[in-house]
Amino acid sequence: MYIDLAHAESVPTDLDHADSVPTDLAHAESVPTDVAHAESASTDLDYAESVPTDLDHAESVPTDLAHAESVPTDVAHAESASTDLDHAESVPADLDYAESVLEDLDYAESASTDLDQAESVPTDLYPAESASTDLDPAESVPADLDYAESASTDLDPAESVPADLDYAESVPTDLNMLSQHPQIWPMLSQCPQIWTMLCQYPQM
Repeated sequence: MYIDLAHAESVPTDLDHADSVPTDLAHAESVPTDVAHAESASTDLDYAESVPTDLDHAESVPTDLAHAESVPTDVAHAESASTDLDHAESVPADLDYAESVLEDLDYAESASTDLDQAESVPTDLYPAESASTDLDPAESVPADLDYAESASTDLDPAESVPADLDYAESVPTDLNMLSQHPQIWPMLSQCPQIWTMLCQYPQM
C-alpha cells in the first residue's frame, strides 16, 4: 500500500501494516538502521515509550521522528493521521520541544557571543593606556619641573650675586675706616691679598 503522509486525507486508518508504512514515512531502508537503537530513539523522542505503544510497531517507527524536520512536514496537516497515529498531536508537540531545545541551544551560541564581549571588555578595562597618559603626566611634569631650570636661575643668582659682590669695589672706600679701627690691623697682616688690594687704593 502506498501511503502519502503529505496528504493527510489519504492516510489509512490502519498503520499496522508496517511494510508499507516505512516507505511512506521516509525512506524505509534507512529507517531500520535509524531505529536499530530504540533506547536512544526513546531518548531522542523524549516520550518514545508512549509513541511506540501508539504506533504498535516501534521497530518500524522511523527514528526520522527523532529528527523532526521531516516528520512535522509529513504529519503537520494530519488531522486524520492523528487518529491513525493515535497520538500524533502529542508527538509533534514532543518534537516541537526539540525545536525549542534547539532554540535554547542557539541561545547558548548567542550567549557565548554575549559573553565573548571579553574582547570589548579589555578595551573598556584598558583605559590603562589613556590613564597612563592622564595619570602619568610625565611629559607635562618635566615641563613643570623644568621650572627647576628657571628656579636654579632664580634661586642661584650667582650671576647677579657677583654683580652684587662687585660692591667690593666700593668696599675699599669703606676700608678707609680701617685707620679708625687699629684692632683690624693684626688681621690684615695675616691676609697679604688684602694688602695688595689696599695698595691699589692710595686713598687708604
